[in-house]
Amino acid sequence: MPILHGDRFWGLLIAHHCAAARSWQPLEIDLLKELATGVSIALRQAELYQQAQDELVERQRVEVELRESTEQLNLALQASRMGRWNWNLQTGKIL
Repeated sequence: MPILHGDRFWGLLIAHHCAAARSWQPLEIDLLKELATGVSIALRQAELYQQAQDELVERQRVEVELRESTEQLNLALQASRMGRWNWNLQTGKIL
């Protein structure tokens, strides 16, 4: 039974009856189809989980870089005795 997700082929689910030749019953074939579908879903979920983990690691890396950059800016501002402010261009307010 092929393990498919959309048009992507992932592999085969194979059931053997090694003792003798066998004619598979429709119920057994349906069960194999359902198992192949379940494996396909599990593989897709694992793929999505890995993608989410990769995105989380990247986000954490960027947050660390942002913190370090902010710390360097604050040190430079203190050393130069300069200040900073936030100006909302839409409202004209300085925060």
